[in-house]
Order: sequence, then C-alpha cells, then structure tokens
Amino acid sequence: MTDASKSAYSHWSDYWASGALTSLPQDFAGNYDGEVEQFWRQCFSRLSGRSDARMLDVCTGNGPIALLAARWAEEAGQALSIMAVDAATPNPGALIRTARGIQDLLGRIDFIASTPIEALPFDEAEFDLITSQYGIEYSDLSRSAPELARVLKPGGELAVVTHGADSDMVETMAREAEDYALLRNSGALRLLGSWESGQLADPDLVRRLEPVIRRLFEAARRPGASPLLAQVGQSLLGLIRISAAERRAQKSAISGFRRQLLAGQARLEDMLRVNRMIAESDDWADALEAAGLEPVETAELMYRGKHRMGRSRIWRRPLA
Repeated sequence: MTDASKSAYSHWSDYWASGALTSLPQDFAGNYDGEVEQFWRQCFSRLSGRSDARMLDVCTGNGPIALLAARWAEEAGQALSIMAVDAATPNPGALIRTARGIQDLLGRIDFIASTPIEALPFDEAEFDLITSQYGIEYSDLSRSAPELARVLKPGGELAVVTHGADSDMVETMAREAEDYALLRNSGALRLLGSWESGQLADPDLVRRLEPVIRRLFEAARRPGASPLLAQVGQSLLGLIRISAAERRAQKSAISGFRRQLLAGQARLEDMLRVNRMIAESDDWADALEAAGLEPVETAELMYRGKHRMGRSRIWRRPLA
C-alpha cells in the first residue's frame, strides 16, 4: 500500500491506536455481546469438527469479531486458524491496556495491516469462513466482491453484519454529526492548532477559549445533544485551569486530543457516507452475487430486543 493510501485510513489507524475495540464504544463497553455475539457464535459453530478450519476477518479493526471467534474456539476445543486484515493499521496490542484477559486470545489471531480487501494476499479457496462487521460496505465492492469469492472455499460462507439505513445508529450519528459541526464552528480546534504552532500566545489561548467553552456547554444542554460537546467542554475547561507551564508540558497530549477529535469527525463522515449509500442503493450488495456467491439469509439484527443494529447477511460459495 502506498503512503497516500495509508494516509486515507489514518483516522481509523489513530482510532485503533487509542485502544478502542469496536467502532461503537458508546454502546459496547467491551466486545459485542447479546444478539450480536449470538449471531457470530452461530456462524462459528458451523466450523465445528473440522480439523483444519480457517477463518478470515476482513476490515477487522482491533479484531472484535476475530476475538469472539478465538474465545468460541477456546471454549469449544476447536482448532481454528484466524487471519484478520484491515486497510488501516490495527493496534491490538493497545487492547491489553484497556481489556483484561485478552492477551491469550490475541495470540490466536494473525493480524495483517494495510491490507484492503480489494487486493487480498491469499491463494484461492483458503478460507471456510469470512467475516466482517461494519466493514465490507466501506470497500469498493466491484473489486472486493470477486476477491472475497476467490479466497472462500467451495461451500464456505461469507457472514457479515452491515449498517442499515433505518438502524438506531443512524439517528445517533446524525446527532453527533450536528455536534461536530458546532464544535468546528466554535473555533476551539483552530485555536488549539494556532497555539500548538506558536501563532497564538498562551494568555490569548486562555482568553479566547473561555467564551468558546461557555458556548459548548450551552449547546450540550440542548435536547438530543450527544455527549461530545460536554466532554470537549470539560476537557478544555481543565486545560485553561492549569498553569501555562503545565500546558507547555502537556503540549503533546493536547495535540493528540485535537487530532483525535479531527479523526473522530472523519470516521463519522465515513459512516454517514456509507449509510447514505445503503439508503439510496437497494442493490449495493449485488456485486457479491455477481461474483458467484449465493445468498443464504438476510435478517434485521436487534440488540437487547429493541435496538436496531443493521442487517446480518450470509452468502455461500457453491460447491461446484
């Protein structure tokens, strides 16, 4: 992958470096559970009894689905080779800082970074199961669908969870997008950037951030606001309350805080773009059938019986 291509995924690489496990940290404190985990365990169970079962998790991030598979295999006493690829740079080692009892499971997974699914580095018919959660819809399916079909064994399954245009997440993301717009228009990130570069003196940073923080807290109190503005406002309030010397000592951390917010907005824009595509194109997944995969099932995926998570979908490569 070229440097330009890596840069295109840098906002996701930064996110995985933070130690996040899923792309929905507000909804899942740890890994996916409930009906989401149940769907994946049903997929894994169809590998039972195979002595050389191989699984590929694509668009893996920090590997939540691969980790679910590793735990299932451990509990079931099932031999399972797990490969996990992502176009960005996963950082599963960062999970060790934030999640207990995960190191042994990570040892069961082979992660490969900078690997888009449009060009998979595997031989034909290598895998019994290919998985992806909130992943393949971000790819160019005209190129990734033939690759997925190529590396899947005859009789093997492609199982995915995708966004749904009517999912509860879309409403949540829309509110968060509105708050990111308010944050951008507040000028807070621009002020931090000017201070980092030396264009804004420290006393001026404090003076100009004070009214910005008040506006952020006011916006955070409006009905339907996401937690974003209150969290940023609280962080900025802590920043202006410390001494100039302490701010200078924390310059690297402050710079990282600003970059994480910018990366968060970029990730949100990615997710909203994909959800718009799904809403506008009923046939967005037809490329998988065109590549020779047969649809097996499609179902709405609910979490805790009430939260719409999107769609679970399964395709199979024909035996002949």
